[in-house]
Amino acid sequence: MATFYANPNEENEIWIEQAAFDSRFRVWHYIFFCFSAFTIAVVLFCCCVKIRVPRTKQEIEADYCRKKLAGKFRHRLKLIKNQDMDTMDLERALQIIQDDYAEEKSKIAVDASTKH
Repeated sequence: MATFYANPNEENEIWIEQAAFDSRFRVWHYIFFCFSAFTIAVVLFCCCVKIRVPRTKQEIEADYCRKKLAGKFRHRLKLIKNQDMDTMDLERALQIIQDDYAEEKSKIAVDASTKH
């Protein structure tokens, strides 16, 4: 009959099956418990800490440009009237922003030509 307790004839048992610390647990039980605790600690650590993935300089600069562009886009979208937002879609918003950009560009060109 199989029991959970270590074999009383321990001299003939392999080391991993021997009772550890005079308890009913065997060496392999403690190895499993330690490995399980370590695995859980690593998983919790990885879930709680954001680990940065190294990126190239070009990727970092491109992300920075995207963030700046998105910020300008958001600023321009805030200038659109609330009443117009009910019927707004992406194409219409882009058209409005492009029109604003064209107006500003023409103003800058006029200002530059009057200064000379």
